[in-house]
Amino acid sequence: MTDNYSVLRLPDRSDDAVSLRDIPAPQVYTVRQVAGLLGLNLGMTYDLIRKGEIPAKRLGRRWLVPRESFHAWLLDMASAS
Repeated sequence: MTDNYSVLRLPDRSDDAVSLRDIPAPQVYTVRQVAGLLGLNLGMTYDLIRKGEIPAKRLGRRWLVPRESFHAWLLDMASAS
């Protein structure tokens, strides 16, 4: 019995030196991403940003949280505890 289906063989890429570490980290986080990182709901995160408790910049109608500022703020919060 013959098989009418052929198997598609992809080239072996096991020697490629590309990994997830090669993808650059984002320079800014969205409010939704910050909320996820902190385990907060979106409304609470916006409130903290508006109060200036979480470092953020307004760009038009969007809030963006600079990655380095956010992580520095987290370290400060941890050392203050």
